[in-house]
Amino acid sequence: MRLPLAVAVLLAYASAEGADARRWTVEPERVTFEVSASDARAWRGPATGEPVFSVAALLAGRKKAFDDDAQEQARELEGPDPPQYGVSISDESVTYEVLSIVGPLLSYRETSGGYTAGTAHPTGHQSVEVRDLSRAEASPRLLDLFPEKQVVAALKTDRWLRKFANPERGFERATTVVQLLAALDTSWALENTSAEEPDCPLDVSFGEGFGSEFYFHHVEKDRVAVRILVPSGSEWCNRIQGPQEVGVLLPIPDALRAHVGRAQRGEAGFLAANRKAFGPPTYQESWEVDIQTLRKR
Repeated sequence: MRLPLAVAVLLAYASAEGADARRWTVEPERVTFEVSASDARAWRGPATGEPVFSVAALLAGRKKAFDDDAQEQARELEGPDPPQYGVSISDESVTYEVLSIVGPLLSYRETSGGYTAGTAHPTGHQSVEVRDLSRAEASPRLLDLFPEKQVVAALKTDRWLRKFANPERGFERATTVVQLLAALDTSWALENTSAEEPDCPLDVSFGEGFGSEFYFHHVEKDRVAVRILVPSGSEWCNRIQGPQEVGVLLPIPDALRAHVGRAQRGEAGFLAANRKAFGPPTYQESWEVDIQTLRKR
């Protein structure tokens, strides 16, 4: 089927990365994406030169940081008062999952964990980053894309979120996201839940960053489902469970309508619900080193 020119989508199944690559160009923003088994990357304009985004580059940066930290620890072992390690092996695992690409908006989940020699326990981290790749260093928030009135109304319908609605804080009266977040009370939620329920699903943080970690999941008629990450409130719950997610249905804004439709059809990008057709685009690397072996002889 021949696509109309107004769609302005370029699909290709061949690139320097191999025949499994999917490539398309988003118009009018002129952002070219390419998703393959080895990388997910994007350019402003034609796909030439260094990409403005690359998962492979993110992994390379994490590997360099891991190596630099290990080398620094090795230098400390050569000093006059070297640390004593019970376990001298450091390791790290990092995974990037591209969750949705809608127009120039790319959302990816970063999950990492590992152990650093000399520390008390392993670490764990999970977050979602949203990038507008038509602009340099642009990370839009939910309120940059959707009217605040619609966002507040949708959040008020979420059953999990309502568990934090302390009646004395004015949850129902809230008209802005700031007011709504101020009306959420994690201590009240924990006190009013049954003793059989685990604490971590309610041990969360509704901070200023709420609405900055999200991705597009699926479409229901004229609304798009958006998943919003809510970080854990304690280091313990972050390690054993990670963040929670709030799912809301929002009317598709006119500025995103065409992009959402193309992503839903898999013509240009994808939503989380249909990302499997693109791989799904998940990339992982792991590293391990014994700090003692890096010491100079």
